Amino acid sequence: MLVLALGEQHRLRGGPSLPLTLVAAAQGLCLLRRLQAVRRTPPRGWGGFLGLLGALAWLPFALPLPLLILLRRPRGLRPGDSVCGVLYAVGFWVSHGASTQRTLFARDPHDPRLAGLPRVPTATGRVLLAGGWWGLVRRPDHLGELLMALGWSLPCGLSPPLALVPVVVGAALREHRASVAERRCRRELGRGWDLLCRRVPHRLLPHIY
Repeated sequence: MLVLALGEQHRLRGGPSLPLTLVAAAQGLCLLRRLQAVRRTPPRGWGGFLGLLGALAWLPFALPLPLLILLRRPRGLRPGDSVCGVLYAVGFWVSHGASTQRTLFARDPHDPRLAGLPRVPTATGRVLLAGGWWGLVRRPDHLGELLMALGWSLPCGLSPPLALVPVVVGAALREHRASVAERRCRRELGRGWDLLCRRVPHRLLPHIY
């Protein structure tokens, strides 16, 4: 869809607009990272099923919406687009940093790159990371993904509001996945999970939620 949108605007107008090109590039980079993550850690369990369902059923519908709007309503860059760029860059930084820390910790909790980060022990013997990005909120990877989605949806404006549907529905899906995962963690880890929640009290938005 990314290539088709660029090709269609090239056919209609002699070349794709810069906003459309930037949004397509941002979404393409996100898709490549997601494919790499799936190859590194194949989906497992109910949470993995929800993630796979979203990738196969939701993403093909959600990602093209901003592209289709920019395709039908081409425009040049505006001053406010810099805010969208900052949102996307911050989201990518948070998401990439959180995923990297999670992967390093899963491979070797004593990795020197994680030295000094707080941890929470559990009765099962597992140790939970409670520092770095994972000390900011309990789901920093979801926070980063939502910021990136805002970054490539807001260039379409608020009219039509259809462009924000992927952000709203994506937030609801991530909230559901997070609540399922946290119920499982509380059931399996008991007091250790409660200690982590006291140390990192917010799930998605720092100091808010």
